[in-house]
Amino acid sequence: MLDTAGGLDLHTVEGQTEHKIRIMEECVPADCAVTLVGHGVGSYMAARILRHFESKKDGDESRRRITLCIMLFPTMTKAHYEESEKGTRGSQISSYLGRMVKEHVKTFFL
Repeated sequence: MLDTAGGLDLHTVEGQTEHKIRIMEECVPADCAVTLVGHGVGSYMAARILRHFESKKDGDESRRRITLCIMLFPTMTKAHYEESEKGTRGSQISSYLGRMVKEHVKTFFL
């Protein structure tokens, strides 16, 4: 039986994230495909959980197969995105597209 708190402070995002990782390690079979879905702060937690399991080596008993991670209105800052190469590139593309949309909107309405 899973200890619900296990000494974690469940009133913090870090505590809640670690709690979800422990649940997955103790209750989800290693060969099960997992989809993470988060909204707002839950998106941040999903990203942390994804990073945790992706850092595990193949063959590690505690590794889980996360096949999809859906983030709805993620609560993240530019610093979170730029922690990885793909995040840095995505941030650059997003910034470029944002500037292009602003320019077109300004041109359209003026």
